[in-house]
Amino acid sequence: EAIAGDLATLVAAGFEVRWTDAIRLHRWEKAGINTVVNTLTVLNDCRNGQLLERPPLAEEVRRLCTELGALFAAMGLPLNAEHLLESTRAVIEATAHNVSSTLQDFRAGRPRHELGYITRPLLEEAGRRSIPMPTCEAGYREVTRRFEAEAGPATG
Repeated sequence: EAIAGDLATLVAAGFEVRWTDAIRLHRWEKAGINTVVNTLTVLNDCRNGQLLERPPLAEEVRRLCTELGALFAAMGLPLNAEHLLESTRAVIEATAHNVSSTLQDFRAGRPRHELGYITRPLLEEAGRRSIPMPTCEAGYREVTRRFEAEAGPATG
């Protein structure tokens, strides 16, 4: 009842909400999508929509989704590469004019980035399972390097 009341309050405030029993699945999917979008927008200094407008970037989106899909499959999650790519494209299209939060942080010269909380756990899980994720790992390292170069060594 308490959850139903909270959901009703959110709906009344104008939020789009829906209940799911599969929160673990949605959490991992969201982490995957955020890893793709935030990493690539920082590396390419672009708005979200440009990730699909520029063919080389669209290929990077596909490559990252393929790596993440392999990890999720190894974890027993029904998030294969094609599903993740479709979900990621939908988010990119819906937020095409947005600047990702990590790129906003970088442009503002903030010393930390959220990928330490989003991407690093994915990479650690891949390491435990011996799942190669070279594109994801290289992207994470480069984003971290750029934050360190911009703001000093205290990054996430």
